[in-house]
Amino acid sequence: MENDMFKVLWVEDDPIVTESYPHEAEDYDLWLVPFRCWREAEAALRENFSQWDAVILDAKCKLESDSPDNAVSFLLNAQTSLVSICKEKNRHINYYILSGGAENEINDSILDTDVRYWDKDMHKKYYSKETDREILFRRIRAHMRESQHYQIRSMFYKPVFDAIQEAKLAPEMNVIMEDLLTPIHFGGITDKDYNNRIKDVRRALEFIFRSMISNGILPDGIRVVKGMKDSIKLEWASKLLNGKDVPEINAHPKEALCPPAMGMCIWNMTETIGSSLHTAGEETEKGSFYTYLVNVQDSPYLVRSFSLQLCDIILWYSHFLKQIMNSR
Repeated sequence: MENDMFKVLWVEDDPIVTESYPHEAEDYDLWLVPFRCWREAEAALRENFSQWDAVILDAKCKLESDSPDNAVSFLLNAQTSLVSICKEKNRHINYYILSGGAENEINDSILDTDVRYWDKDMHKKYYSKETDREILFRRIRAHMRESQHYQIRSMFYKPVFDAIQEAKLAPEMNVIMEDLLTPIHFGGITDKDYNNRIKDVRRALEFIFRSMISNGILPDGIRVVKGMKDSIKLEWASKLLNGKDVPEINAHPKEALCPPAMGMCIWNMTETIGSSLHTAGEETEKGSFYTYLVNVQDSPYLVRSFSLQLCDIILWYSHFLKQIMNSR
């Protein structure tokens, strides 16, 4: 059930409230996850930012676990940190203020900037615990369903994001695929900026190949470790998936692991990308992809096609992994 709900980070330290409100929120497809103070919530937000769909801040809560309840200190610090984290992660997340106190106690502590544009039609800056809970839950659900984030993950490409979870790929895969697919439908960035996301295509392939290593599908020899740098030899992985020998690591597969058309997609992608950013942070020389762009006036269509091919690769891998696990 939780996979079909919007996950909301909720800062609230009243045990009576944290016991009852989540049950109410479930009726609106919201999964409220409570934290007792902002520092605990902030750590969870930074650790896995992509898993959260929205944030609710109790107006009078604690900044630190041993801090007194102080609306001014808490709200100003929490909101400032939220804006900073969103900028750092390059992704917006809606936040909402829920208060049991009077308006004059908190109004001046709520940032009145364009970061709260999603709630600009609300007649006040916060929601009352006594009278506005249902309104809040309804609005969060409505805002999420209207968001590009929701449409990409839960409408246009739901099978792909389900497959990422089923295959237990790295959490970063959700963000990578969202960053690659969202501009195809909604724009918002220049062709040059989108083409620079070729590094995300490579990172996605590396995460898939690392998962294959963990599951015993590909040998650990395709990893190249130099000091603190850990990268994947995409060419070797591609050859093995296509049933070709890799004498450098004494790997001689008996047959191809993926269908011919899929193998061709993977081979073409790895050959075209060439050297780029690795998942471990290594930056090497630019490959043939950048030479290609010069001849097509920097059009974004190749990277878009790679993004869509990745969708099929993820779907294939999830299905392939299920077959392997069932046969063991």
